[in-house]
Formats: sequence, C-alpha cells, structure tokens
Amino acid sequence: MDDARKAANLRSLQRLDPAISDILGTATHVVVYQFNTSLQKWEKSNMEGSLFIVKLLPGQSGVAQSHVCSLMILNRAGVNNMNIPITPTFQMQLRDPYLIFRDDDSSSSADATIVRGIWFHDDQERSLISALLSRVVQFTVKNSSSIRGAVAS
Repeated sequence: MDDARKAANLRSLQRLDPAISDILGTATHVVVYQFNTSLQKWEKSNMEGSLFIVKLLPGQSGVAQSHVCSLMILNRAGVNNMNIPITPTFQMQLRDPYLIFRDDDSSSSADATIVRGIWFHDDQERSLISALLSRVVQFTVKNSSSIRGAVAS
C-alpha cells in the first residue's frame, strides 16, 4: 500500500477509533461467513468490505492489556463494522478459500463462541493476512504480561 493511501486509510480508521496508531496489514475486499452450528453449514453474513489489521495505543479508549491489535472490517453491506481484538487466545486456521477464526462474543451468553470464515477476493492477501495474524498472536502470547512493545517488524 502506498504511503498516501495508508495515511488516508489511517485517518478514516482513527475517526472510528482514536486508539488506532498504525495499519499493519490490509485486504481490499473480504466477505464474512458465520457457521450455523444447528444446521451445520456456513451462512453469509451482512459483513463485507476492506479488512485491516491495526495496532492500538495501549491505555487508550479502553484498550485492554491483553491486546494491542485488532482485526477490523469496514462494512460496505451494512452500518456496523467488525472489530475483533487479537488476544493470546485468538484461534484461526487457513482453509482455502477461507481464513477461519473463533470469536468469543461478549454480547451473547458467557459461553458463546462464534466460528467465522473470511473469504478473500485475493488469495495472496489471504496468505499475507494469515501470516501477519499468526505473528501478532505469537507476539501477544509471548508478551501477554507486558504487551507494550511494537508488533510489526
């Protein structure tokens, strides 16, 4: 991503969350699917748009000690954006053509775990985002007691 586009995207994201300090990775277009455990099938959600892996300023806007990065999707299909904290317990796997992850939904019951799949328009972006998320999770696990350093290398 060129510097001008990254700066414009960062300003847009910071309007949504002032705690965002940097963009670590992006994907141009993704679509989110949710696994329906009752029917045992994937269902398309009302969530699609650009994906960002963002770095957060510690201590800002309620940023927890347990995470310094989030996965964000700016939703073009609805009014709500997706913002998933990348914590030491974040679980994901790459299953072409999806990046599948578990989301502990705090808005539901205490034991609610949602399984989501992200379809990427560009296969190379999926591989890059998966590798970046793996590094971020490893960093958060390694530094979960003192997670104040830089994530991107």
